[in-house]
Amino acid sequence: MLLYKFRSIDGNSFRNSQDIFVNKRLFLPPAKTLNDPNEGIAIIDINNDFRLWGNQIEERNRRQDLRICSFSTDHRNSVIWSHYANQHKGICIEFDSNEFEQMDSQICPVKYSNTVPVISHNSDSTKVEAFLNKTLDWGYEKEWRYIADTRNPHFSFSNKAIKRVLLGARFAESDIEWVNFWIKSFQPAQPIPVVKMTFAIMEYTLYEESELNQKSTRLLI
Repeated sequence: MLLYKFRSIDGNSFRNSQDIFVNKRLFLPPAKTLNDPNEGIAIIDINNDFRLWGNQIEERNRRQDLRICSFSTDHRNSVIWSHYANQHKGICIEFDSNEFEQMDSQICPVKYSNTVPVISHNSDSTKVEAFLNKTLDWGYEKEWRYIADTRNPHFSFSNKAIKRVLLGARFAESDIEWVNFWIKSFQPAQPIPVVKMTFAIMEYTLYEESELNQKSTRLLI
């Protein structure tokens, strides 16, 4: 399955983006550091007098134990480019998730609902389930999550994992040398295309540059 990771290459983010290519790995931030205050909220179905206390303990433990790496299935969403790729100045990396390291982890889609999920207290996957539900406000992200119960801050992938590198509509041409250097350092199993994203005149739609060229050709015929 193709999944997309949006990255800024500005400031401190430069080194972290470079690390993806050079060391063939992605950072797994602790769940408690994610930007949504409602991460991990769930109602554990505890049928006794300690229900409230038990839920508070469960929520705290979930946030401490898990690490999460987020992806999207949509590389054309302008809002995602703005929020996670430095206002379209960064990059988006297209991954084949089949080439991710398989450890004590799961990769699953996020469900969007304004109803807090109720999870069985006896479920083996209670911790993970709680992080696969977000409010409808976040639905535009079309998010999938790599969730791991580990102390390791990274997970690895093979040299077949990166399929393409997409450049934002405001990507600075002076930075292309860095992208080419990173791809070379990655030593890919097959050539990795570098694709520029761009907007059409008088449209809100975000295109891959080659698609826009084809569209212009069709209009001229």
